[in-house]
Amino acid sequence: MLFGPSGAGKSLTLQTIAGLITPDEGEIVLNETTLLDTANAIDLSPQARRIARTCSRTTHCSRT
Repeated sequence: MLFGPSGAGKSLTLQTIAGLITPDEGEIVLNETTLLDTANAIDLSPQARRIARTCSRTTHCSRT
């Protein structure tokens, strides 16, 4: 779960982990699997990441 005030970057963080947004540089490792490593040109597609997002309210899911 990810908590924080409005505008803190929760949605941006989740979209980046899911592969919907690619940062300029950095690394994302989840359960010892590298999803993104800009230094080594690794960027798994969103489909290959097999990550789903659920929302607490339907209105939150309308923004992707």
